[in-house]
Amino acid sequence: MKINQTVSFLLIFIILSCLAGCLRNKVNKFENATLEDIPKLIDVIGTNDVVIGRLIHPRPHYDELQNAYEALTDLVINDPAALDIVLAELDREDEEERKYAYRALREIIFKVAWNAEDLNKVMDRVIEGIETEDNAELRVIALECLHEQLTAFVLTYQNALPPFEDQRVKFFDVIKIGLDDEDSAVRQEAVSVLFALSDRTNRAIMSTMRLDDTSQYDDFTNEIALFSAGLLMDDDPDVSATSAWVLSDLLIQIDDFIPDLIEALESDLALTRVRCAVILSEQGIEAEKAVPVLAAELGNTDWAGYRNTISEMASEALGNYGLLAADAIPELLEGMKLDDNGGRRAASNNIVIIGEPIDEIMRVLMDYLEDDDPIVRGEGAYCLGRLGASAEGALEKLEELTEDEVRDVRGEARTAIQRIETALASPEETDDVAE
Repeated sequence: MKINQTVSFLLIFIILSCLAGCLRNKVNKFENATLEDIPKLIDVIGTNDVVIGRLIHPRPHYDELQNAYEALTDLVINDPAALDIVLAELDREDEEERKYAYRALREIIFKVAWNAEDLNKVMDRVIEGIETEDNAELRVIALECLHEQLTAFVLTYQNALPPFEDQRVKFFDVIKIGLDDEDSAVRQEAVSVLFALSDRTNRAIMSTMRLDDTSQYDDFTNEIALFSAGLLMDDDPDVSATSAWVLSDLLIQIDDFIPDLIEALESDLALTRVRCAVILSEQGIEAEKAVPVLAAELGNTDWAGYRNTISEMASEALGNYGLLAADAIPELLEGMKLDDNGGRRAASNNIVIIGEPIDEIMRVLMDYLEDDDPIVRGEGAYCLGRLGASAEGALEKLEELTEDEVRDVRGEARTAIQRIETALASPEETDDVAE
């Protein structure tokens, strides 16, 4: 019996070893790839339409794809003729096979240290694809190639921008074509490229600020801003909202774009309206137009990005206006009752920042201390504590809340009492830091 078991285990080991050897041979079949193998490599990569590193495939399949990806990248890096072959594959007659070529280019593009000549080749071919491809999916993938090229610039030149002046012009030409496309998916990808461009440009500007040498970016950022402002009222909600996001993130003077921002306050999309109002609030201008827009979105728990809801974003913008947003205090006080934790806290903090009319604020907050909902009682106590010495009249009621049946309410009441008493004793040391 033991001999039979030993023989069985040995046979199993031999079989597994053979399978492993076959698998290794399969995985390594592109190890010595040549220029003639490029079409085959493109088919392997393109068929799967996937970014390496985000794969969910059986291991043998993944290894083949990874190997094809690395082999094609190495060829393009080490042999000048390889790029011409890859770009020529973009002219395949079959539309589906052209997708393979675009996908392959997208996957390798950020790995290559481009010189001016090669960069021109890629840019020209991408522009051609966006201009001439009838299939919107192909135009989208071509724009994705442009998106990946931004990463190549950062890795190669430690810079957000195309490193040569003529390529910078071409970059905007490509974006302009995409933004004017009749297909919303193409426009969405074009505005995504614009967003990535603005983000990387901001980083480059901030990295050179210490040298007081940001003028090289002025024309570039203004061009991005012009594109974005022109898209604020786009019919596609993703295009409109992302354009507003781009404009809000750019390190620019907004004077030239105020009319566009004011117009966008009437957008059908809440996220666009609020983002534009936020930009205006950061400059402290157009409060009479922006405050009603912001107040109307308090309580809107739709996602706004950066871990914020629209309601939180609107609350913070109202705080930017300070006393100019006093008319929105009733809506902010209602915002303290939101189910959303972040929205409640944002409303409370910005009530404190605005601070007037204090009599109305105190009246409502005192009522909140007696609310049936412990969340409202706790938030009321928190806000009173943040008001500091102005909330002296609430001390007696807060003292009662230190015996509340809910632990969180008791904690907020104790903290509020401590803050108010500290403010009364040392007004100059009042703690105004939002939590």
